[in-house]
Amino acid sequence: MAEQNDWRQAANKSIERIRKGDVTVQVIGRDGKAIPNAEVQLEQTNHDFWFGTCLNCRFFQPDGDSDEKSNYLRIVKDCFNSAVPENAMKWYSTEWERGKTTYQTMDRMLAWCESNNIRVRGHCIFWDVDEYNMKWLHDLPAEELRKEVERRAREIPRRYRGRIGEYDLNNEMLHANFFRRKLGEDIILDMFRWAAEADPKALLYLNDYGILSGGISGAATLSLYEAQITQLQQKGVKIGGIGCQGHFGNSMPDPQWIRTAFDRLGAFGVPIKITEYDYESDDDEAKAQALETVYRVAFSHPSVNGILMWGFWSKSHWKPKAAIFREDFEPRPAAILYRKLVKEEWHSSLTARTNDRGEASARVFYGSYRVRAATPGGQTVEKSFVFPKGAKEPFAVRIEMRNP
Repeated sequence: MAEQNDWRQAANKSIERIRKGDVTVQVIGRDGKAIPNAEVQLEQTNHDFWFGTCLNCRFFQPDGDSDEKSNYLRIVKDCFNSAVPENAMKWYSTEWERGKTTYQTMDRMLAWCESNNIRVRGHCIFWDVDEYNMKWLHDLPAEELRKEVERRAREIPRRYRGRIGEYDLNNEMLHANFFRRKLGEDIILDMFRWAAEADPKALLYLNDYGILSGGISGAATLSLYEAQITQLQQKGVKIGGIGCQGHFGNSMPDPQWIRTAFDRLGAFGVPIKITEYDYESDDDEAKAQALETVYRVAFSHPSVNGILMWGFWSKSHWKPKAAIFREDFEPRPAAILYRKLVKEEWHSSLTARTNDRGEASARVFYGSYRVRAATPGGQTVEKSFVFPKGAKEPFAVRIEMRNP
């Protein structure tokens, strides 16, 4: 128990240090003079950190509304600030038959997320596992396959340029090698180059599994991942981020190992995301404990900038026992704990009075805010602002009262 408390205390101290900053709200009149004793109400509306989920294709089809669709989308809007397509962007979803491409589902999903202020990452441009590549790709001679790979590498980032800021480039390269086996090891360099030329601002992530699981297997996988990243960087590849899938089950996640893995991967100097979190178990309390461990450790690490669940509802989850919402959409203990973390413990709000300089200050989580100022005379002004990580501090927000 003492050891558990030690890692939690260390994590909480780190969260306070790296996820928060100082904000000062100043209330002034039109004459520029400070207004003391004004009431300032500050409320966080979004997090800088990505708390996300994958999205299922079937809720973005043009087949009318349903109770399941309404409830599914309601939970997405309520619980998550970011998302990733579970399957809608994968090559087999967009071009099952050669030359017959369709992006309708992905386009609808992205448009819905944009209308609800939900950030989106792309998953995935390629997938190196044989069974997830279409027969027509298997059958192509090398020269034609290379042309199709180039087309795909350019097409996706170009299509979503300015709307999607990061992609898993070639999924699970530690565990499979479909494209390298057919086209040679350097095809990966070309994939990165082609995608970067199509959208120079997009971050291109590696993404793989087994890194965070711990034990002998996890240690070996982490070492292989480090070697792969080192080799690619030495060849001049600009890796934009490191994705760690977080599929857990059977044993409780080890906070010390996860921290160690993040420390070692953080040395590469690029952002890290847990791209696919779940914990498969019949034990609801164990699921809640696992979620709290992984999320608290990740949120406390300076190199990690997000966590995305790989599903949340049992009727729309690749591992139904891992879902944090039951079939009737009732929250399991893990969902209740998740909301307490994200919406309460890691959420900032403030009600204060300005001092003689017209200022009210607070230390708050990085993210988006709505602020309301009310003078003693009853005048009110509301304003929204973004307090990004890395901003100069104390971050100054000035509110000018409209009325004299």
